[in-house]
Amino acid sequence: MTDSEMPPSVEELLRQGIEAAHAGDRATARALLEQAVARDENNERAWFWLAAAAETVEQKRACLERVIAINPLNDRAQRLLEQLGSQGVPAASPLPAAVEQAETGPRTLNRTLIIGVLAVLGLAIVVALLLNQGGEPSPDPTSPPPPEMGGVEAAPPTSTVGEQAGEQPAPVETSTPSGPTRTPVPTWTPAPSATIALSGPVTPLAPPPTGLSGQIALRSGLVLGDERLQPIVLMSPDGSQSRTVSEGGERGTAPALSPGAGYLAYVEVTSTREQLIKVLSLNRPSAPWFWGGTPRLDRQDMPAWSPDGNWIAFTASSFADQLPDLYRVTGFASGEPSLDRLTQDNAIESWPSFSPDGRQIVYAVDLSPSGGTTELRIMEIATRQVRNLTGNGAALIESSPDWSPVPERPYIVFQGQQAGSTQSDLYWVPADGSAPPEKLFESEASEIHPRFSPDGRFILFSSDRAGNWDVFIYEIASGEIFQVTTANTVEIATDWAP
Repeated sequence: MTDSEMPPSVEELLRQGIEAAHAGDRATARALLEQAVARDENNERAWFWLAAAAETVEQKRACLERVIAINPLNDRAQRLLEQLGSQGVPAASPLPAAVEQAETGPRTLNRTLIIGVLAVLGLAIVVALLLNQGGEPSPDPTSPPPPEMGGVEAAPPTSTVGEQAGEQPAPVETSTPSGPTRTPVPTWTPAPSATIALSGPVTPLAPPPTGLSGQIALRSGLVLGDERLQPIVLMSPDGSQSRTVSEGGERGTAPALSPGAGYLAYVEVTSTREQLIKVLSLNRPSAPWFWGGTPRLDRQDMPAWSPDGNWIAFTASSFADQLPDLYRVTGFASGEPSLDRLTQDNAIESWPSFSPDGRQIVYAVDLSPSGGTTELRIMEIATRQVRNLTGNGAALIESSPDWSPVPERPYIVFQGQQAGSTQSDLYWVPADGSAPPEKLFESEASEIHPRFSPDGRFILFSSDRAGNWDVFIYEIASGEIFQVTTANTVEIATDWAP
């Protein structure tokens, strides 16, 4: 086979698809991006751009669900998906022929459908407006998409990396509109235009040293349907002694172990799409606990234990509020739980983590409803005083922070995404804000969910550097990276407890 006969690479398909989307040719963009995701089903950028080019709300929603399955911390996809949920689904919105025939083999999109042409023309106008607001030039084809999601607002603009951010606007009191209702999401598997063999396996890195203490909690295993939910697994940091702790086919996400590993908190999505944090006792058989009191809380997520094991901090939205706030709950073991609301503003709080003494919480805050930036903040729980830990505006999107358990090394590690980049890297910053964030190491892959080891010497994280989402460990002193899991399924770790 000559070079001219070789099929285009995934990156080339992605590049051409993005160019077609920028040009307003959504039909061509869809055809190219469908080929890209058929060859690389874990390509986050391709699925995000395919969501922008999709014809129907169902297809957009399915693409965004896939983005979140690949990168659970893609907050943009989460927000767009929630906004899509508030639109509802048209009574008659059939999938394109290529999608209906996905189970029977490759097909070519029917571009002669009148409805398809009208949809492409109408949506292309909106995309053109989004790409050229205020007469500014279109973004670079390699930048993340500003997808028009059937009425969803575009992502906030980003500034150049390294730009000094101005003073952050103070949060203002939010109104209390009813939050969007999520409906069950259909699974959409685009039909590729040709069957192309996937690339071979990637050689794994060296395994971690034996003797590392504690347990790691992750979601792992085969997934069907909602790919963000998987069986919850506990294992030793060297990858041994793996055991599934979610029984009866139950699946979840964001598992967190209590100090001493006596309890496991995780997020479950019920059959009615209600999102609950459940607490399992790992030492004795008992029914899982979950918050069922007043106020009723929706979209409960991202649990984190206090160092003494008495509190769980988490995010949730009441049914009167649209945006998630920070809460903490105690007394779940005694059967007399007490709820404490920590924030009430028009920002989006996420991923709380306690300080070693349990008196402060660091968390990520998305100010896009009021300011269009994402920062890390630290709250003094007793006084509710809040200070910004980072102040780089939109130059760096911070997420998933974790506070070092060693008071002598007061650092906070987090996941950051530079403006214009499609990958996440690992950073850390002094807890007192005395120095700017520093990238831990250079990588061509995405790294997410950094978590300190109980002794503070290692950092657990998940990465797609091996061609699949696996779990890795970074040794701070040596800079060496070890690979914990090598399965061909999605493995996302979110905690390392003693």
